[in-house]
Amino acid sequence: MLSNQFRQRKLGEKLKLCCDELPIHPSAEAEYLESIAYYESKRPGLGASYLAEFERILVHVCESPQRYPIEMKPDLRRVRMKRFPYTVLYRHVSDIIQVLAVAHHRRRPQYWLGRL
Repeated sequence: MLSNQFRQRKLGEKLKLCCDELPIHPSAEAEYLESIAYYESKRPGLGASYLAEFERILVHVCESPQRYPIEMKPDLRRVRMKRFPYTVLYRHVSDIIQVLAVAHHRRRPQYWLGRL
């Protein structure tokens, strides 16, 4: 069962970080919420660790969006999580950063292409 902290994050909301607002594709948000629930069910507190790493990555992306390698031209970039087997895929266009996917390293390669 998820704590109230996790339930408050609803699909379609925009995550507020160092950027004014960071749009997250609804499917990408569902992916990270499912991952939080999965890890929290495995060990209490592990979901919070996943969320903290995810948000830390987003802060770094906001601070320096060009820092990470291009996954697909012209503007799709990726950031690998260190502790968890996930990659955050985002694009940076006209000073807007949009998270398109939170993809597991070993599941459904490039399933997120339809979100471009």
